[in-house]
Amino acid sequence: MGRARGKRARFLRTESCVLISRTSSQAAPGRAALAAPWSRLLALLLLVATFSCETGCKRAPTTATGPATVSRLEPARFGLAVPADAAHAAMVQLRDEARPVLAPPPRIRLAERLDLPVQTRQVKIELELASGVPADTRDRPLVLAVQELPLRRALPADAMAGVATQTFWHRPAEGWSVEWPRATTAKATRVKLLYTRPHGGPGVLNLRLDALGRVPQRLVASDLEFAEGTVLVLAAGIAGHGEKDARARIRATLGCAGSAAPRTLVDHEIQSRDGWFEAARPVGAARGCTLVLEAGASGGGMADVVWAVPRIRAPAPVPRPTPAIENVVLISLDTLRADHLSGYGYGRATSPVIDRELIAAGSTFLDVTTTFPQTDISHQSLFTGRWAAAQPVRGRLTATDPEPTLGEILQRDGLETAAFTEDALLSGAFGFWYGFDTFVERSFAHDRRGTRTFADGIRFLEEHRGVRFFLFLHTYLTHDPYVPPPGYETLFRDERGPDPAPWVPRQHRAQLDAYDRTIRAADDLVDKLLDALERTGLAATTLVVLLSDHGESFGEHGMGGHGFAAYREQLGIPLILRGPGIPTGRRIETPVSIVDVRPTIAALVGAPVPPGPGRDLVGLMQAPGPATARLRDRPLFFSWLRPGAAGARQGNLKLLRSSGSTVIYDLPADPHEWKPLPSDARAPGLEAKLDEHLAASTVGVPSPPPPGDQPVDARTERSLRALGYID
Repeated sequence: MGRARGKRARFLRTESCVLISRTSSQAAPGRAALAAPWSRLLALLLLVATFSCETGCKRAPTTATGPATVSRLEPARFGLAVPADAAHAAMVQLRDEARPVLAPPPRIRLAERLDLPVQTRQVKIELELASGVPADTRDRPLVLAVQELPLRRALPADAMAGVATQTFWHRPAEGWSVEWPRATTAKATRVKLLYTRPHGGPGVLNLRLDALGRVPQRLVASDLEFAEGTVLVLAAGIAGHGEKDARARIRATLGCAGSAAPRTLVDHEIQSRDGWFEAARPVGAARGCTLVLEAGASGGGMADVVWAVPRIRAPAPVPRPTPAIENVVLISLDTLRADHLSGYGYGRATSPVIDRELIAAGSTFLDVTTTFPQTDISHQSLFTGRWAAAQPVRGRLTATDPEPTLGEILQRDGLETAAFTEDALLSGAFGFWYGFDTFVERSFAHDRRGTRTFADGIRFLEEHRGVRFFLFLHTYLTHDPYVPPPGYETLFRDERGPDPAPWVPRQHRAQLDAYDRTIRAADDLVDKLLDALERTGLAATTLVVLLSDHGESFGEHGMGGHGFAAYREQLGIPLILRGPGIPTGRRIETPVSIVDVRPTIAALVGAPVPPGPGRDLVGLMQAPGPATARLRDRPLFFSWLRPGAAGARQGNLKLLRSSGSTVIYDLPADPHEWKPLPSDARAPGLEAKLDEHLAASTVGVPSPPPPGDQPVDARTERSLRALGYID
């Protein structure tokens, strides 16, 4: 449980290292006087520590010009062709981690069947192979994508195509096999698929069978130049072997003008079960360099080695102004409604650390609306700046979608990017991995939600001092089924004083209490992360942003959970920023949206602000006035899981339209949205803006991808089922 404490760590800096001491505002009276006789001894010890730091103190690496910026050797530098319609780097996932790669294994379409009625668990079917399948395909790794619909008969072709695009496909790890014709001389035209369904009974299957093609075994990039102090980061892994272990030898050499012979950077045997292998090598100042990446099977022959896009960490050429935001940490606490944080006025101490270390030390937006009360769609609004209605496939970002993500914007500005999530609706397969140099998905587990994710984040901080970075952390800890870690089970049970939520019906009270416990547990995880920022010396140059994707209902409008309504308990989310140049203690009442986060972070870092509906909130934090008026008068749009559901918020009015009916709320007079205005009340200006928004959202929208292009793996499917997103 959270530790009681006052002031955060105080740093005693020396020329050689950083020494940390902790103080507390709750020290016993006379403690300072008691310590006074020891002050000279303490000073002597600090002096000794300074001179002995080279052998006993772990230093935070620094440079005269500040932390290193990061650039990347893109596929074109290796002479590799990229599809003309590709808008994002190709990603390959090995075990829990995905990375952008130079040359992904090409997908070879073998067969497809979209409307197969089934009755039994064991399915045996012959699939006709597509034309042009290479002869050596039978020796390649295969990928099966399956979609099962609870139907008794197939839908019409156009309806089936829509369903196949909009709903989940999964990639079974086991329970299936493919039999090729025995004759190896003749070209195969059919294969037999044996598939065991998770359960029996009637249904309709959609199937896609692909093979993974070969990848280049030798890649060369020439005419490279490196500055003094440069570090080259190389990573490689073996793709397409699943749980089967495979081995390969990788070698990387760098030859530069003036050197007698190429220098070996990497010469290592890797195994598929280990996932990605990474090596960071200093290269120093050099010109006219040629980087050669090679791979081969350990026993000789071809290997399925993929190389991640190499990263170049180089000293910043020009010192940045002080104080400057060098790094960004973005924390998303899934399903956290704003009005259940004590710093937002809730009557329970659910968030003492967030209140003290972020709200009091930064700027807090008190009226933030998400675009959709569901994880995937709202997070796509966060990363792309799009309203929900303008997402080509809601909650998905495809490889050909031209919209740059927040991660890609920060990559172009020289930041190294990393994400640690708990998969399910935030899976990389849905496009959330675009813009991240490393994207790690931790499988959902009730007793470990949040813990591993924040441990990953802390480890990343410790390993990336001296490098500009963007770190994204996401956890389902505060999501249904509200299972807090051990030690929080009795919290808030024997409270005295006013009821913090008297409007919640009795049948929802137990769930609400458990929900509040998970918030307190998440608060303690944030505490550990902020401690790590202080301990590593990164706090002074790091922007911390804490938010959520949507809220949660506890019977306030006759329902629980989220997704199916657009009341404030489901749409209202926190947004808190702390960092260099961020005003402290600011509480901003102007209505804003989750789409504003992308341009705001970009502006604070100094990256170009991309066009889009989101607005830069920096002026609102620093100089209220004209900026406040402009933002207060704009409409904010949202939708939810109902037929024809769409809504808009502008000023004091909130309009909800669903199933042919429209209701309007006056928010200052009815903040809980319990009493809609009379049925004859109209808001013609707001209704017209909503109509314009919906019409504009369908213009120029990219076409959806082919069905099943990125099926989720078995682990993500289990996470989706545990969180209630699939049956």
